[in-house]
Amino acid sequence: MAGTPVVKQCTPSERDPIMRTHSAHAANGSTVVVYVSAPFGHSKEPLLAACRSHADVQGWRVSAELSDEPLADSRQPRPGWRQAKRFVVTGLARGILTYALPMVTTKGNEDYTDVLNWVEERASFLAAAWRPSQGAVVHDTVAERTGIIVALDPVGGVAWLRATTGGRYWTTAPEALHPAGPARVHDPSGGTGDRA
Repeated sequence: MAGTPVVKQCTPSERDPIMRTHSAHAANGSTVVVYVSAPFGHSKEPLLAACRSHADVQGWRVSAELSDEPLADSRQPRPGWRQAKRFVVTGLARGILTYALPMVTTKGNEDYTDVLNWVEERASFLAAAWRPSQGAVVHDTVAERTGIIVALDPVGGVAWLRATTGGRYWTTAPEALHPAGPARVHDPSGGTGDRA
């Protein structure tokens, strides 16, 4: 029909740049290095457990588990992150698996685009055990606020949030979101359980 717009049907991996990078290079049997940085006052073990579970579900082998302490200053060096990248460069891992994407970026060091470019240049992949979803209570690492995701647009790279107590909405990039609650571990039998 004349005047009817043509809408290209996209697969989820075509709509989501993370999934595009992930699906292009992550195969069953791939080796990954796990990297986490627990928030202040939280144990890294639940995050590592969630990553191990995610790797198992994906059929990936974990070559190492690396971490950094929470940073008081975002310009501080992150030896665990440097070592994770070294695993990819030397071929000891095909990709990097983290719990949540904000763990691999800092405001003072690398931003998310830098990390994605670095990953793509090495035909590697970056995966996260936790992904934001509508209705989730999250912490926005850019605005330093906690809210509920009311909508997500992975194509435009925008998440709409509302404070848990109500009030005004705000927007942020989905990769700036971190779960506000305890780590959730995927149970391959179909359930999820809190591991705090």
